Order: sequence, then structure tokens, then C-alpha cells
Amino acid sequence: MALDSKHLEFTLVRFSDSGKTKIWVVVNTTTVERIGLVKWAGNFRKYAFFPNEATAYDSNCLQDIAAFLQEVTSCH
Repeated sequence: MALDSKHLEFTLVRFSDSGKTKIWVVVNTTTVERIGLVKWAGNFRKYAFFPNEATAYDSNCLQDIAAFLQEVTSCH
């Protein structure tokens, strides 16, 4: 998955314990800080963003995260 984001990087880190879904770490490329994970949310039946505690996002970051979620869910 290649998403063109100015300030975020999505890196595949591993498969879930079941091996059926993937887990990505999300890093702010400006601060080089890990801001959360993207992983499968069974209750939603799609990928979701799980933010780290005490993190904040502007509308551009949220749009990039949403675009990535849509892309990886559609490929699932």
C-alpha cells in the first residue's frame, strides 16, 4: 500500500496472531514519533486506526489516515 502522505508513514510490521490480517505502525515523519497502529477491527469488519494515548491530529492527518484505511480495507 503506497499512500502519498506529507507527514505520515504507514509501515507493515506483522500479521495478526491468526495470520488473516495485517498490522501497520503509523509514524509522524516530522517528529519521527509512532502515533498509533492500523489493524483489523472485527466489530467494524474493517481496518481501523488505534491511536496512541495523548496524540492529536489535524484534518489533513485524519484524511490521510482515512484514505489508508479505505485502501487497505478494500484490498482485504
